[in-house]
Amino acid sequence: MSQQGIIIGINLLLWGLLVQRFVRALSERKLTDGASLQAWGLFFCLYLVIVLTVDTVEQAIDARFGGLPVTTLTRTLFMLAAAHLFYLGMRRTYVYPPRVQRWFVPLNGLTALVCVAVFLLFAPNPTIASADVSLGIKGVRDIAIVAWTLVICWPVGWYLWRSETLRPMKLHRALNLLFFAVLLIVSVIGLTRTLTVFFLPDLEPTVAAVDEISKGMLLLSVLLLLFPFRWLLSLSYPQRLLLYWRLRRVERALSPAGARRTSRWLRADELELAIYQQVVALLDRLPVADDTPPKRAIERIVSQRLPFDPMTC
Repeated sequence: MSQQGIIIGINLLLWGLLVQRFVRALSERKLTDGASLQAWGLFFCLYLVIVLTVDTVEQAIDARFGGLPVTTLTRTLFMLAAAHLFYLGMRRTYVYPPRVQRWFVPLNGLTALVCVAVFLLFAPNPTIASADVSLGIKGVRDIAIVAWTLVICWPVGWYLWRSETLRPMKLHRALNLLFFAVLLIVSVIGLTRTLTVFFLPDLEPTVAAVDEISKGMLLLSVLLLLFPFRWLLSLSYPQRLLLYWRLRRVERALSPAGARRTSRWLRADELELAIYQQVVALLDRLPVADDTPPKRAIERIVSQRLPFDPMTC
């Protein structure tokens, strides 16, 4: 299978996941506030960027406009819009430095205007090749994306990864960092390709091959972000369920009268929260519990800060 065939296949898989997620969000009425609309707007911008990276799609669109690099400009504007939506969504969670809050929005808008100006000024000029105009737009865009990845995306991803405690979300935050790292690499390689075309044309074929590989890596990182990891929860379900029932047994030993009753089996996506709630319930009952072996064992672990072993419960 050719490289373009692989990219088209990944695109189809990504769009299938997007439609499935979007239909599920509509059925569960999760599109009810500005935050959810911003998140889905971000996803759609990224997906449109991915679709426009397919050479056949790009050639078909540009051909309708006389060969002008309309696709490059459109893809660039969608990328800058995605950065804007990401900033609007994440500033509710992460406090950006004052300089970032003051300058990001106007500079991002100015970058978009510069790209549009490059297109309008140089694309209609018959003495300037469309490929050169496309490279000029990409150069401006890649400089901005490198800056926004380092200033807007990576600090938030690192903060969320450091502060996350639940293992499934910890994995998801790590995949976010992976996506940001790949995006940074792709932007740097794209900027290098633009520079080599104008200043070191002999190296351009080599850099172009690396650029195509990096784009494939970016598609795979997006696919990992959207992979339904709840499917993987079923693999660890027996072990986590055993831990939950051990914790319940300890709770009954500490306070038989106050132990909660569970009349149904927990789903895989409910189990992590149930374990957390069970631990909180144990710690709440510990001060008033009678002197029992489970209480003494818990107090010994807490006082000495020993590593927690689920099999001791």
